[in-house]
Amino acid sequence: MAKLRVGVIGLGNMGRPIAANLLRAGFPTTVFDLRPQAMGALQSAGAQAASSPAAVARRSEILFLVVPDSSAVRQVLFGRNGAAGGAAEGSVVVDMTTGDPHHSKPFADRLARRGIAYLDSPMTGGATGARAGRLLLMVGGDRGVYKRCLPVLKRISKRALHVGPVGSGHVMKLVHNHVSHAVFAATCEGVALRLHPLAGARENVLEEIPEPIAGLDLGLGVEPLGREQVAPCALVRGARLEPGEQPPVDVVEGHHDLYRHRP
Repeated sequence: MAKLRVGVIGLGNMGRPIAANLLRAGFPTTVFDLRPQAMGALQSAGAQAASSPAAVARRSEILFLVVPDSSAVRQVLFGRNGAAGGAAEGSVVVDMTTGDPHHSKPFADRLARRGIAYLDSPMTGGATGARAGRLLLMVGGDRGVYKRCLPVLKRISKRALHVGPVGSGHVMKLVHNHVSHAVFAATCEGVALRLHPLAGARENVLEEIPEPIAGLDLGLGVEPLGREQVAPCALVRGARLEPGEQPPVDVVEGHHDLYRHRP
């Protein structure tokens, strides 16, 4: 049986390895990115490069969107030379963005009027998981459409979990981020507290504790956030607290800061 034709729009740290894994699995793959150089290596591996989102959609039965946010999804789908104008009736758009759940159903409804299905399928696992084909996908949308796409989703993930109707995938990704960011912020505060003179702990004692105890392995299928992504927390390793002084990172406020900068 012929392999489904797939497309990938957005070839950054996540989209590029996703496209590469689809190619290795034997799916005819068309790609597009605003940066022509991002398509070069994938072309060498057998992908077709397209000139626009619409051109990718014309060649794809399942179209993956791996772009930064819901605004970018809207532009890719419905902007000039957008994918919605090129996609055939019966095709599927898989939105892998960590997007705003308020936009999921409007996107799905607009596509449905053209006979195009929509799944919101945000992911965890980071670039390492994407390269290894070990992402966790949280998929919202029609279960029949999900089952149709599952053979493809399995080639880029360790698990593709159907979580409910359209929008529920985006909701669950935000819940996941809420928990993981809060745990990370609490870990940072713990690092600051261990430096308090009243703690009496040796300088590097946390480095001797296994990572799960230290809170650095979240156990949620996601890589711990890098220090460059959480600048407020990155400062606490150098903190020195005087008696009565408050730690520099508040768990709740620190989490909200992280959440605003990394949806």
